[in-house]
Amino acid sequence: MILSPSLGSRRHLSRSVGCVLCLFVLVGLGGCQRADYSRSVPKKPPVTSPEFEDEVLKSDQLVLIDFAADWCGPCHMLEPTLHELASKYEGRVRIETVDVDQSRELALEYAVEALPTLIFFNQGEEVGRVVGVYSSAELSDLLDGHLADAADAADVAAGPPDA
Repeated sequence: MILSPSLGSRRHLSRSVGCVLCLFVLVGLGGCQRADYSRSVPKKPPVTSPEFEDEVLKSDQLVLIDFAADWCGPCHMLEPTLHELASKYEGRVRIETVDVDQSRELALEYAVEALPTLIFFNQGEEVGRVVGVYSSAELSDLLDGHLADAADAADVAAGPPDA
């Protein structure tokens, strides 16, 4: 092994070779870029703390809140799925996002400890929660179950049918 005086030591040489290899790989692959999962998904503004009561707690529909952050990769992975579900369940389920960096008090109030956290609300009450990235089919199953529970609760509240 030939050591250059400017490199100083074998240890430094091995780090330099490693850096050159990393650079070669990055240049060959077109650079290191974070995937942009939201490129084709139109974003609506997140629900903020002042709007939360009216938009979520007073809603007459089932509401799914995605607690997320701009810096959260899995949150970005989930955006297209939530957009698809918003279209599929339009008129039956509201799907909203809370940016935990902008609305920290909501994240604390609902004990959000990991992102993404999805919380289901019905009639202002939390009725379910999942953490992580889920497929459209998995979230559809959860939404269908919560919709069925909401319909059953509405039937019970309405009382027996008149004879």
